[in-house]
Amino acid sequence: DDTNFFRMAPTEASQSQNMSPDGNLVSVRGKCEPYPRNNNNNNNNYDSKNQLQQQEQEDEGTHYHQDDNQQLQQQQQQIQQRNHYNHNNNNNNNNTSNVQNNKTSSLNGEAHNVNTTTVTKSNPKKDEDDPDSEEWESKLWSVGCKSACFTVFLYLYGNHMLMGKLPKDPRVDSWLFMQSPTPALLTTLAYIAFCTYLGPLIMKGRQPPQGLKQVMILYNAVQVVFSAWMFYEGGMAGWFGSYSFICQPCDFSNSPQALRMLNVAMWYNLSKFFDFLDTIFFILNKKYSHISLLHVTHHSLMPLGIWYGLRHEAGGQTTFFGFLNCFVHTVMYLYYLLAAMGPKVRPYLWWKKYLTKLQMAQFITMMVHASVSVVSGCQAGAPLMRIILVMAAIFQILFTDFYIKAYLNRTSGKTKKIASPVFCNTLNNFQQQPATPSPISLHKKINSEMKVEEENQGEIRHRCSRVD
Repeated sequence: DDTNFFRMAPTEASQSQNMSPDGNLVSVRGKCEPYPRNNNNNNNNYDSKNQLQQQEQEDEGTHYHQDDNQQLQQQQQQIQQRNHYNHNNNNNNNNTSNVQNNKTSSLNGEAHNVNTTTVTKSNPKKDEDDPDSEEWESKLWSVGCKSACFTVFLYLYGNHMLMGKLPKDPRVDSWLFMQSPTPALLTTLAYIAFCTYLGPLIMKGRQPPQGLKQVMILYNAVQVVFSAWMFYEGGMAGWFGSYSFICQPCDFSNSPQALRMLNVAMWYNLSKFFDFLDTIFFILNKKYSHISLLHVTHHSLMPLGIWYGLRHEAGGQTTFFGFLNCFVHTVMYLYYLLAAMGPKVRPYLWWKKYLTKLQMAQFITMMVHASVSVVSGCQAGAPLMRIILVMAAIFQILFTDFYIKAYLNRTSGKTKKIASPVFCNTLNNFQQQPATPSPISLHKKINSEMKVEEENQGEIRHRCSRVD
């Protein structure tokens, strides 16, 4: 009787290699099935069996290569789809794409030419982070030109609307630089030129000087004490009770209270030139992002505007904005002092956003005070109050723009969800999918799977031989 033994069921790669009618054992991937054995041709069966096993291994290798080629083709299609989306996205964001071709990936001794596309996006913030870049030079130049225009306009307006309409305070006739606003204008323009052109040009290619931190701490501490003292003196000279918020005429006498307010006004005017050091420290630290239009315009308009008030009415209604500004500067320089002490103190500076709100509230209060004075018909420094109203409105607009960019847009940017191109198959399909493996990782995965499959095949052949 013929003895049944087990043979392997043919796979897709070896469907054409069916079992030989001579009854030889054929081991292919699959499971063993019975096949009638021919006992008369043992030697021929043994040789035929070895040939078929060798043929079967070649067929398996071809099958694996076919699967490998299919996976590589799918991977190449996905890479091309992502490249198409990234190319369109980069064009919209003015980014550049560099295409590199990786060739020759060998799998089981057989070479495959694989074209991989690598998209390299240029960093749009690279120029913004580099303080020596040409982009920062153009930005600072633009800020300087705009600030200079504001300053020259205030100078022309003050000479035309104030110098001929308001009487000069005789108490300051003998003071230095009180005969003409031109020295104040030239000093301010020199400040603008240095902060927006000469200073960055000098610091180009240089590192911030050592020991600057201690100097900044000392400077901010002096500013805190100085601003607090001027706020106290301005309050004791009138704004803590004796002055009227609606209309307060200027006292041109030599009374102790009037001279006290005049003395505060003089120091307040000098403090605005002392504030130029804020911007100089920014330049020495190469923090050009802080030298904004708001910062330079505020520091350039204040000295010139205060000169007109000191020359014509150093007291009364026009001193309210300086009194309020001293309080805000006390809080502001206290924040700068704590921030300069280092990382240990910075976690306690959560109130930075409220400091900006305090500055905005300051200008709103100034506009209300000036508007009440103008509307009520108060003649105490009426032309000066109009200048204060316009300057407060300009600063309010600039501070509001800064607040929106620094806080509101940053908060909305944190919660905004943006689909990443890495997880997109096509331009119009934003379904998230895992990233396609690289050819090298795919090669390793296929080799490991082939080793496991060969072990399984060896186990099956061993079982079949035992049954045989």
